Amino acid sequence: MNPFVYLPLFYTWTGVVLGRTLTRTLEKAKREYWVTLKATWLLFIPFNVVNFSFVPVRHQAVALTGFSFVYSTTLSAIANAEHSGGGWVLDLLLGTRSRARAADTDASTRERLRSVRTGGG
Repeated sequence: MNPFVYLPLFYTWTGVVLGRTLTRTLEKAKREYWVTLKATWLLFIPFNVVNFSFVPVRHQAVALTGFSFVYSTTLSAIANAEHSGGGWVLDLLLGTRSRARAADTDASTRERLRSVRTGGG
């Protein structure tokens, strides 16, 4: 379900909110899809094994809710790695520098980031 529904919706919604064109949204999703899917597997498979093996049934929904917050934060860090310095998440999860760090910003966004970093407002 996740690879076919959640991840495409995540990238579509993020693209709409950030005002990206459909082409840019598709390029970004295509570039980051496998990295994001691997991160999903690396996080959810171990969590589900522990959750369903050791957590009492009455606490499993609460545990999943808490973990989903961590997962959503991780997805956000991956999707915005080039803006937020979230590339460390990719390095931590995947053990290497990822192609998802490729620039996804246009010249004006890069100029705004440079201006903020140098104190130019």
